[in-house]
Amino acid sequence: MNDRQASGAMRPRKFTGRIPIPERFHCEAELRSRRFRIDLEYEDIGEELLALRKKAYDLYGARCLWNIPGHATTRGMRGIAASLQMHGDLNAARLAADILERTGLEDGHAA
Repeated sequence: MNDRQASGAMRPRKFTGRIPIPERFHCEAELRSRRFRIDLEYEDIGEELLALRKKAYDLYGARCLWNIPGHATTRGMRGIAASLQMHGDLNAARLAADILERTGLEDGHAA
């Protein structure tokens, strides 16, 4: 058992053909992962963050998130927020701030 398992931290799961989140949260990230055979990682990040992830990909996928794999993990969500801040408009920056607040980064800067 490694330190991460001993501490009780949930280990991200790789995409194995079955997407382990409810279908209502599927977005362009899952479609792209199938098309390009990208292994996505999933954690239990909660429905709020999954909904924000879907909103980000639905609204800004082609413009801001074309190079982001879309992992449904805390770290993946921070990457989505950083890309929204860098390539998006003011509404994208607001969405990024909402994501960062829910991932525990309240200073508004992505890691």
